[in-house]
Amino acid sequence: MSDPLMSEPLILVVSHGGLAASLVQTARQIAGQVDALLACKLADNETAVELAERLRALVRNRPALILTDLAGGTPHQAALRVARQSRTHQVEVLSGANLAMLCEAILSRRPESRRRPEAPLRQLAQQALRAAQCDLVLWGDDG
Repeated sequence: MSDPLMSEPLILVVSHGGLAASLVQTARQIAGQVDALLACKLADNETAVELAERLRALVRNRPALILTDLAGGTPHQAALRVARQSRTHQVEVLSGANLAMLCEAILSRRPESRRRPEAPLRQLAQQALRAAQCDLVLWGDDG
């Protein structure tokens, strides 16, 4: 029998500073207990290559959605390296991680939320991206 945590896509939040841990902690307050959800912080003076090695060890051989804080930043470069070098499993990378993106990924991954029993990882990434985009609003005097 397969390990359910290995069949469920991993959601991995990677950032500079403590953003990843804060996003994961807050998402758990909203969504409740969440399996296969990890935070990873870029260490001081760590290179993208070094961080990619740590991410690869966390992802192992399972599908993963990696959310990074900034496009082009070291966490994002490391995540892209993991995605490009993945041979046995699918890895999707989204930049601009925010709480709406993370919560959507968590909730859409749950079996009762899926339109299909095995929603592809790409679809999960697209749903998370749409949620993040919809959450960006400029409020002004015009309402």
